[in-house]
Amino acid sequence: MNHNDPVSTPSGDTPPRIAETDQRLTDVQLIEAMFEASPDLICVADFGGFFIRTNSACSRILGWSTEEFLARPFMDFIHPEDRVETAGEYVEIRAEERGALKFENRYQAKDGGYKWIQWNTITLPDRGWIVCNGRDVTEERKQAEELRRTSALLSGVIENNMALIYVKDLEGRYLLYNEQFSKAFALEERAASEGKLGSTVLLGRDDTWLDPDLQPTWRENDLRAQQERYHITEWSDHPTLGRLFYESIKFPLKDEAGNTYATCGVSLDVTAQERPRNGGKQIPPDTSEG
Repeated sequence: MNHNDPVSTPSGDTPPRIAETDQRLTDVQLIEAMFEASPDLICVADFGGFFIRTNSACSRILGWSTEEFLARPFMDFIHPEDRVETAGEYVEIRAEERGALKFENRYQAKDGGYKWIQWNTITLPDRGWIVCNGRDVTEERKQAEELRRTSALLSGVIENNMALIYVKDLEGRYLLYNEQFSKAFALEERAASEGKLGSTVLLGRDDTWLDPDLQPTWRENDLRAQQERYHITEWSDHPTLGRLFYESIKFPLKDEAGNTYATCGVSLDVTAQERPRNGGKQIPPDTSEG
């Protein structure tokens, strides 16, 4: 037997220290300790709409003292725009009879600002209590909103760009492409035969669907782009506009650890500059074999 074992004596009996602790620390004390130690807001409300208990996290996060929380109806702390919805949730909570409900609303902090709180609640109808556990999700919501704004910004830049912009995974499958890309390859017309949209028909597909003859060359370019950023002149055949030339920049996209997870290409149509070199004539699509 390990004589350093803190939970047993050589005889196998519970050590006096542990026994004393068990006697001293009752279930109520354990619950109280957990109540106060929680980093989340924990509170108990009655069916009359008042808090009857709040833990220290409520005061730390929102700034109000326990006395201030208990002195006013909890609806007073809720953002005016959220009160109607919260009142509806409150009715459902009271009717649930121990069923848990989850929702979010804004609570006013003592400094005048508001915090978004994500609540999980359970009803104890025999006591007339609603036990609430709340998590401050203000920063998460702020980050999500910033991400949405950034996404909308990038989408606007990509879709209103004169260049063809496209992203492929490491297997060469398309993850994203803009409207200019769709126009250059007449995707809307080609997608119609499948009952799909040009804006999505190529997603998840590689260049075999786009141009099986050029797919090996484009794949070679993609593999190089996984390793380095480089410039290349490319061409493709449009069904009505003939051969189109592009000056392209291709480069790897890396995650936070520096690992390449996709490649991006930005291609500018330079057909107008290339055609003078060919007598100013439109170059028809290449229909030769081999």
